[in-house]
Amino acid sequence: MTVIVYRDGVLAADTGVWCGTLIVAHADKIKTHGDLMWACAGGSDMIQAFDDWVRAGFPRDAIPKKEGDSNVGAVMIGRDGRKWLFSDNMRGYEVTDHMPDWQVEGSHSETARTLLELGYSAIETVEWLIACRPYASGEVTAYDTRTHEKLRGMQGA
Repeated sequence: MTVIVYRDGVLAADTGVWCGTLIVAHADKIKTHGDLMWACAGGSDMIQAFDDWVRAGFPRDAIPKKEGDSNVGAVMIGRDGRKWLFSDNMRGYEVTDHMPDWQVEGSHSETARTLLELGYSAIETVEWLIACRPYASGEVTAYDTRTHEKLRGMQGA
């Protein structure tokens, strides 16, 4: 399970990699390609397919198809501040001015939304979820979405 939070130019996520209810590894879940930065929640096969699709330039003839129970959701941020959300069908929609400036994806989305409404930062929200909720684990990785500079996270990742 994964926790992804964006707010004020910072994209943050936990590092726990799960197989069912068992933590099997820790990884930096935030990816970059060119001017884009994103993080995905869902099945590892769909996350890999999404990552490959983004790096290939979003080709229409190669849109990954959902198979079985596997799913994916993604938050993507451009260096210019544009934001998109993606769902299982790989349909992305741009976050517009009438939507909140923060975005969440993955486990405990409702709790994350509440913390953000209370004024928590992206990093503080992920820290709180790791400390207080199941299915969020490891440490916080966080990046500045404008510079792609790592603000917090795993060494060497």
